[in-house]
Amino acid sequence: MGGDDLGSDDEYLKSTEVGEGTVDVEDASSDEDNDEQQLVRGTNNKRKLHHDTAPQVEGKTKKKSKKDKRGGLLRQQFKDIREASPDSKAEILSQYADTKFLPQHVIRPQNKATVKGAQQQINSNNFMERLLCMISKKQLKKTGPHTRTSPRAIILCLSARRCVAVLKDLAPLRLRIAKLFPKQGTIEEQGRQLETNEFGIAVGTPHRVKELMERGSLSLKDTLLFGLDTFENDKSFSVYTLPDTTTHTQELLKNHVQPQCAISRKKENDLKVGFV
Repeated sequence: MGGDDLGSDDEYLKSTEVGEGTVDVEDASSDEDNDEQQLVRGTNNKRKLHHDTAPQVEGKTKKKSKKDKRGGLLRQQFKDIREASPDSKAEILSQYADTKFLPQHVIRPQNKATVKGAQQQINSNNFMERLLCMISKKQLKKTGPHTRTSPRAIILCLSARRCVAVLKDLAPLRLRIAKLFPKQGTIEEQGRQLETNEFGIAVGTPHRVKELMERGSLSLKDTLLFGLDTFENDKSFSVYTLPDTTTHTQELLKNHVQPQCAISRKKENDLKVGFV
């Protein structure tokens, strides 16, 4: 914008110079003074224009760099999060959600084979394999009236498209899965489904999941795993770093997940957070 304005100012100065060529000889001395004053005013206007536009451009740059810096810090913080220790994950979650997560609130891999085998399963490209590393198929199938509104595992994804991809990976489990994201029914319809059916897993986006919890249609009272999908899009954003989903994810962790994790129940029935 600044470049266009400066160009217009130059045109104003050029028009002043063209005016000098049409001055009558009799008024040359007085018009020279007028021309000088016009040039001074034109220069002052140019300086004023530069003064007015420069801070705006600088402000936009600073705002953008601050946003990029914050996003970059979040991505760096969550880098290789699947391989981090429970202590590190709890510390990162606490800082991220501005609350207090403890190491026992973080789920540990259930793979009983070798450490190398567990590591391979955690880093598998298949979502189902990573999920079964944290919660068994037997636990997911253990549903009943008590699991209405509270699926055994709730998975948070960064978009509806990603939810569909996760559902495809989970298809071999042959479990009833709640689809909690837009284009899969209204929030009222999804609420009724949760209240009248028993689901082993729910897959959804942060905003929709948060709305359902605030309405009371979805709860964590009998949920064993609150899973954060570690998938990153083309711009290296995940559900916990993407600007559109970060705030909702933080609110879910702070206002719903952490308070439920803090409730002491039987150890095997405690809610835990996992990076799937």
